[in-house]
Amino acid sequence: MSLALLWGCGLFTTSTSDASLLPPLATATPSSAVAPPPIATQSPATCPPERAVEFPARPDALAEFPPTLARYLDAGTAPDTLPALLAAWDALPLTGAAALSADVTGDTMPETLVSLTDSLSGEALLALYTCQQGEVRALYTYRPGPRYRLHLIAAADLTADGRAEVLFAEVSCDDTACWHTLHAWAWNGTDFAERMAGAGPYPDPVYALDVGRVLVGQTVSETWRTGPQRPHTITLAWDGAAIAPVDTLIGPTRYRAHALFDGDAALILGDTETAHAAYQRVLDDEELLAWDPLFSSEEEQRWLTALAHWRLLLLDAFQGDADAARARYARLQSAFDTVGAGYPVAQLAQDFWRSYQTQQALAYGCAAVARSEHARDVVDFLNSYGHANPTYTAEMLCPF
Repeated sequence: MSLALLWGCGLFTTSTSDASLLPPLATATPSSAVAPPPIATQSPATCPPERAVEFPARPDALAEFPPTLARYLDAGTAPDTLPALLAAWDALPLTGAAALSADVTGDTMPETLVSLTDSLSGEALLALYTCQQGEVRALYTYRPGPRYRLHLIAAADLTADGRAEVLFAEVSCDDTACWHTLHAWAWNGTDFAERMAGAGPYPDPVYALDVGRVLVGQTVSETWRTGPQRPHTITLAWDGAAIAPVDTLIGPTRYRAHALFDGDAALILGDTETAHAAYQRVLDDEELLAWDPLFSSEEEQRWLTALAHWRLLLLDAFQGDADAARARYARLQSAFDTVGAGYPVAQLAQDFWRSYQTQQALAYGCAAVARSEHARDVVDFLNSYGHANPTYTAEMLCPF
C-alpha cells in the first residue's frame, strides 16, 4: 500500500537539515550578509579621469534622474559619492545597496549600478552606467512600476561565465510582510537576460553570498496572520540552465504545532519512522511551546494531543498492527469523550474506525473521514496557524 500524495503545501516539499548549519538569521544578519558593498577601486583604468564635482540639483521628475546621474559621473566624479548624492536628493533606496561597481558587460571595465527611490512619487529605478570612448552614458534603466520597489543585493558572477550578474529583488509590501521576487540579470550585449528561476516571492528575507551561491534567510515576524515561524535558509545556485533553489535548511522545532507538521511532512513522504517520532514528540516533549491565539495553551495542547494520537492510530493501521491500532483508538476515545478541545478528532476516529473495521481497508476508512461531519472542525483548527504554515483540507486528515 502506498501513501497518496495529497499535500499541496510548499512547506512539505522542503528538506529538513541540521539547524547547526543555519546562519543566525533569527537574531541577527549573518556576518556574510550582503550589505551595500563599497564601490570597487581596483579598476584597470579610470573613465573618465576623476575629479571633484559638485552635486547637481535634484531633478523634478524620475525620468530625469538617469541622464542627470550620467552627466554627474561623466564630469569625473568618483562613483562612491553616489550614495551621498542620493541622500542629498532624498532618493536613497528604502532597502538594499544604492550603488555597486562590477564588470557586467564583460569588457574588463567596471560598470556602475545605481538603485534609487524617488521620495516624492515613491517610484523606484535601477540604472546601469558604462564608460565608452571616455564618456559615461546610461546603458540601461529599469522602472518596476508604482507599487513596487527595488532591493539591489550584489553584482557577482553567479554563473561562472566571467561576467557579473545583477542580483536584485522586486519588492511588494502588504500589511503582513514585504515580498521579494529575486532576479539575476545577465547582460547579453544589447539587453539583460533573466538567469533566475522560481525564486520567491520571499517574505522579509536577508541575503548572503557564498562562492557563487545565493543564500536567502527568512525570519518572518510572528503575527496571528503568519502564525509560528522557524528560521530557514534557501540556497540558490546555477544548475547550467538557471539559478534556482537547490536546498532548504530549516531551523529547530520550538512549537508543538510544528512538531505535528513535521510528522505530517514525513508521513506524506512515506518516512513512517520519522513521522512516528515527531508525533510522539507532540505527546512527550514538555519543552515545546504553545502558539495558537484562538485557544488557551491547555486547549491547544489537547487538540494537538488528540491529533498526534490520531496520526499514530493511522500509522498502526497502515503498518498492519491491529492490536496497537485498537489500543490507540480506545485511548483516544477515553481521553476525549466529552465535548471540548480535541473532541472532534475522537469523533473523526469513530467514523474512520467503523468503516475500517467493516471493510478492513484504510482507503474506506479515509473516505469516511473525508465525509465526516467533524472534519470541518478539525480542518479549521489546523488552519488556524496562519498563512506561513500548512493549509489543510479534509482529504489530508487521512492521506491513505
